[in-house]
Amino acid sequence: MKKTLALFLSLLLLFSFAACSKTESDDGGQDAQTELTSVEKIKQSGKLRMGTSADYPPFEYHMLVDGKDDIVGFDIELGKLIAEELGVELEITDMGFDALLMSLQSDKFDVVIAGMTYKPERYGLFSESYYTEGQAVLIRSEDADKFTKAEDLAGLTIGAQKGTVQADLAKTAAEGVTVLELVKFPDLVTELKNSKIDAIVVDYVVAEDYLSGNEDLMISSIELEDGLVYKGVVVQEGNTDLIDVINPIIEKGLADGSFAELMQEAKDNAQYEIPVA
Repeated sequence: MKKTLALFLSLLLLFSFAACSKTESDDGGQDAQTELTSVEKIKQSGKLRMGTSADYPPFEYHMLVDGKDDIVGFDIELGKLIAEELGVELEITDMGFDALLMSLQSDKFDVVIAGMTYKPERYGLFSESYYTEGQAVLIRSEDADKFTKAEDLAGLTIGAQKGTVQADLAKTAAEGVTVLELVKFPDLVTELKNSKIDAIVVDYVVAEDYLSGNEDLMISSIELEDGLVYKGVVVQEGNTDLIDVINPIIEKGLADGSFAELMQEAKDNAQYEIPVA
């Protein structure tokens, strides 16, 4: 009887030890997973997931490369530099600009690089600015003398890409302005050329480059208040370790002039979706 009881107690201790060991092991595994930083997770996955809106040359746009449609531009090259620094592949997803930060928040991307302007109320953690830009008011050439100051836009309809800082600037450009917000920038150019709207508020570099394919358009002399914007890479809130990888890349590119060269190359190669008037 004593031997049977001793054997039972021994087995009970053995099972209890095994259960405790399994629990500790499971907890340890969960802790180890929880402790992975955003950079470690990216390296573990082998890819950097980048969200963009490829209708905004020279920042990002579609181009035929060796007979195949590809997404190129300054922001794409910046994404490649970040991926290279992390030792992973770059995976690009193209979607409407207004949906990018919502998708970032729901963990569909690791970064958003899309000519995104910093605004305190926007979701995400922004990098240092990689491009500082003034805003332009794009108009039809025939209206050059008609629109020379912001007050001339009073009561008119102005276009801007949906969800952008430019849309906010357009709303305050003059009294009684109506703002048409569209997802795709080329659609706004079509509306302007067809006289459905009177002007477009857009980054100066984008407006400037669009002139090469649209001789009937021009940049007006209108100067908007608070028109200077700062573009950054956006990551999920709290991912400071990823920002710590990105900021030195930006600092170096600005300091050594390589970013200026990349932007000029993107402008030179830009292929535009020419709207049909």
